[in-house]
Amino acid sequence: TCLFREGDVESAIVHQRRAITIYERLHGFDSSYVVQGYDHLATLYHQKYEHDMGIVFGLKSIYYQKIMCGSFGSSTLTTGYIKLGSMYQEAQHFKSAVHCYKEAIQLSSDNPLDRAHCFHLLAVLSSVTRQHKVALEYEQRGYKILKGLLGPDSPRTKQAFAWVKKFTQNVVVTIKAIQDLQEEKRREKALEDLLRSDKSKNKKKQDKSGAKKKNQESKGSKKKKK
Repeated sequence: TCLFREGDVESAIVHQRRAITIYERLHGFDSSYVVQGYDHLATLYHQKYEHDMGIVFGLKSIYYQKIMCGSFGSSTLTTGYIKLGSMYQEAQHFKSAVHCYKEAIQLSSDNPLDRAHCFHLLAVLSSVTRQHKVALEYEQRGYKILKGLLGPDSPRTKQAFAWVKKFTQNVVVTIKAIQDLQEEKRREKALEDLLRSDKSKNKKKQDKSGAKKKNQESKGSKKKKK
């Protein structure tokens, strides 16, 4: 911890690994010391932006905690999934991040504030992946929880409402862009149809002109023979 605070993350990782080895020998793999040890190690790698390693040790922390406590709701397990989801998201493994946030929601059935937070995380992730309508739906669910629990004047509720407005605006802009694109395609099609019609008319005129010319030539040829 001291090394981490001083900014020496590399040395902190070395010592944290040693500490985990000692915890495993003294307390066994399925102990709170090992769970916390792997969680701290995941955080250290996250600080170094080594997301793959952070994810590996985050998964280990969750795995051993599930051995100890099962899949029952736990704020520590919920936090573990949220942290893991954050690392997946930063590494652009978006599907895995969504899975983690949804797991956290399932585990936080007894803690509505955690559920609201997870809905917000899903909303932000959906917005990042340009699923603006989905993002709005998630944020509205989180806002509804906060409004019912903390009231409309709570800072957290007001912040959630600001996000709802932002995501609503994104949806409106997206719909407008789609409508503009559809209108542009309609205009292009109308222009193509007009050009095709003009081309067809010109061809018919040329065919008539050619036929008339041939007819005249044929008549002239017959007169010369006579």
